[in-house]
Amino acid sequence: MTRSLYNTKGQRKYTTKSEREKILQVAKRFDRDTECLALVITYTGCRVSEAVELCIRHIDFEEGAIIFESLKKRGKLHFRSVPVPNSVLDTLHHVYGLRQAKNRDVRIFNFTRRTAHRKIKAIMNALNIEGPQACPRGLRHGFGVYATAECKIALDTVQNALGHASITTTTIYTKALGKEKRQIFERMWEGDK
Repeated sequence: MTRSLYNTKGQRKYTTKSEREKILQVAKRFDRDTECLALVITYTGCRVSEAVELCIRHIDFEEGAIIFESLKKRGKLHFRSVPVPNSVLDTLHHVYGLRQAKNRDVRIFNFTRRTAHRKIKAIMNALNIEGPQACPRGLRHGFGVYATAECKIALDTVQNALGHASITTTTIYTKALGKEKRQIFERMWEGDK
């Protein structure tokens, strides 16, 4: 469990909105598996291990969501649904032909967690993103920060999307800077111009 959004050297562990936007742009230059993996993690905040376990049956076109089996629920079978833009679902369908697939139990990504980690890391390296945020977990934390600190989505909704067992884990994302907090400080600095 992450207790802070910063490591012991004071470096942030989450990707910013602008970093995520660049990651999604650069991911298009990589193979389609890498691009789709980056889309899934960025737009859902899932764990990399949950992404590689996705099966075709976990893509819900009707509801516009991806369904994840939460892997950190201590042996309990628990699924959560995370809404995603239609463009993400369309890309997944286009690349993998999901709508006409006969066997719905086939995994979407045919590689390991380690390979998935390397794929995301390669995108980060191409952008010269370094530090603790330069990994799949950085995208996960970036999702949490963006949802709570910037979009003001209710904590229990973010908790469910991320698959946190405790709301306490989710509250760390409220400690990120966020637009509103920065605007408050900018008002304070106005007289210093």
